[in-house]
Amino acid sequence: MISKNRSALLLMVALVLSVCSYAQAKLSVHWSESVVDFGAVHLNGSASHKVAVKNNGTSPVVLTSAGFVRTLSKDSSIVTEFGAVAPAKEKVLWPGETAEFILMFFPKVVGAREAKLLIEFGVEKDRKIVQAITCRGEGVN
Repeated sequence: MISKNRSALLLMVALVLSVCSYAQAKLSVHWSESVVDFGAVHLNGSASHKVAVKNNGTSPVVLTSAGFVRTLSKDSSIVTEFGAVAPAKEKVLWPGETAEFILMFFPKVVGAREAKLLIEFGVEKDRKIVQAITCRGEGVN
């Protein structure tokens, strides 16, 4: 009887410890840059820039989505002037691991352009990190 109670108690302690360590798991994703300025780029030309993301946390994170949104203008076509080559969706970044994104700007009109790349990482459906990289450039003749 004592050994049965002891086993149950040990199982409960192990469960509590694993729940506590999971609750304390740190989510931390760090980018090499938060703003990318492509400078002046000729119309119908292009420029690219690499940025790195590193998982500085204690738990793996999963890349769940990435997409551009406009920031300065109501012109929704701005987001088509920026692009990104990202790691595969559902890419797992283990603690200490780094992945690269290639950001691109291909202006179609003259003038300043800006958009944000929103990147979502998660551990579970209810634990997510959403981060943004601001991308700027100027279309010139």
